[in-house]
Amino acid sequence: MQESLTNLLPGAINPWLFLLDLLLVWILYYYLILFVRGTRAVIILIGIGTIALLYVVVSWLDLVTTRWLLEKFFAYGSIALIVIFAPEIRDYLAEIGRRSMVLPFRALARRTREEREEEELPELLGSVVKACTQLAATKTGAIIALERRKPIQLDQMIVGEELDALVTERLLMAIFDKHSPLHDGGVVITDSRIRYVNCYFHLSENPLLDPYLGSRHRAAVGVTEDSDAVAVVVSEETGQISIAVNGRLARGLTPEEALEQLEVLFDLTHSRATELPPVETGRLVPEG
Repeated sequence: MQESLTNLLPGAINPWLFLLDLLLVWILYYYLILFVRGTRAVIILIGIGTIALLYVVVSWLDLVTTRWLLEKFFAYGSIALIVIFAPEIRDYLAEIGRRSMVLPFRALARRTREEREEEELPELLGSVVKACTQLAATKTGAIIALERRKPIQLDQMIVGEELDALVTERLLMAIFDKHSPLHDGGVVITDSRIRYVNCYFHLSENPLLDPYLGSRHRAAVGVTEDSDAVAVVVSEETGQISIAVNGRLARGLTPEEALEQLEVLFDLTHSRATELPPVETGRLVPEG
């Protein structure tokens, strides 16, 4: 095997060091994919990985012109990638710093917090669905963004008011009451707490969206395009409950269906989510 690898590699490169180098690159790439999973950045990373693999093949086949073009692409494209991935690079470096400085007692505290949040999650999701059911009955518009692993960045929304409150059905109904000064915007739930209210999310610019889709639903799709958050929407016109995730939208859900899908999206059941077309409506999890 070593002789065959040596024949494929130019010069006096140690084949085992080459394999180690390649393995480290793919490990780094794998964890980077995990970090940006659920955002549009993952699609760009997959494309870059495909081009990088193509470059390796082209180099082995000694296709001079194609290799020259790919080298120019990497040389000049790297600057554009730094601009495109600026938020992700910042978060990724911050995550590396946090993990490298974690002490045993901090890890224990984090596990305790995660266990507490997992215990509170069923009640939280139930409160969200109950509130949306009441709001839907009166055709009161609402949008609730529930963060998962990756927080919603402040540059992805206009923050109205910062809050730190327990998620309850009555509080959500009071926030979205038509006479409330906070009812026009959305709510962001972080770590099982209401973090922000009266927020305005960037509207999705996906041209495949239904042209008759309102700004509230476009905002729900938009916030899930740039994060792995789940957005629950109540239509002010029809009273329908919808759920957006990963830039996809399921409309016209019953309260039972909405709760079922939220439980799957937050890993509270063993069901598996089904693939949806990019922006078509439909169920996010299979029936049964």
